[in-house]
Amino acid sequence: DKSYLTLLWEGLNRNGRTPSLISGMGGVGKSYLALAYAYEALDKKAYNMIYWLMCEPESSFEKGYRNLLEAIV
Repeated sequence: DKSYLTLLWEGLNRNGRTPSLISGMGGVGKSYLALAYAYEALDKKAYNMIYWLMCEPESSFEKGYRNLLEAIV
C-alpha cells in the first residue's frame, strides 16, 4: 500500500506534470497532505516556486492570485 503522499508525487510527476486534485470531506487531512507535499517538494527543489492560495472568501483568492502574478512577472 502506498501513502497518499507517494500517490500524489507519482500523479504530479507522471509524463511531465499531470494535474492532480485533493478532495474529500472536511477534516480528513487535505490541507495537511498538500502542506506535506509542498515541504517535501521544497526539500527536493522540485519547483522554482510554491505558492498557497486561499480560496475563501473569493476576494482572498483574487488578491492572492494577483500577488502570485506580481511575484512571477
